[in-house]
Amino acid sequence: MPIAPFKLSSRPWVVPDTSVVEIKLTNPGKEAFVVVDGQHTERIIENDTVTITRSRTPARFIRLEENGFYEKVKNKLA
Repeated sequence: MPIAPFKLSSRPWVVPDTSVVEIKLTNPGKEAFVVVDGQHTERIIENDTVTITRSRTPARFIRLEENGFYEKVKNKLA
């Protein structure tokens, strides 16, 4: 899945938190890399499976106030 796609046909997926997503590399003689948050990289080879499930640790998000620093920068660049 592309991280920052420029094509309108490449859309993020939203799945229920009960889902188990399995990704398999099936191309003979090929390898690929799984990169998580741009931090952790793992090489996978043919017939490897990457399983994605809900984390036991909830994600924490913050909401920035309107007209915060980044909003002001964005407005100045527009």
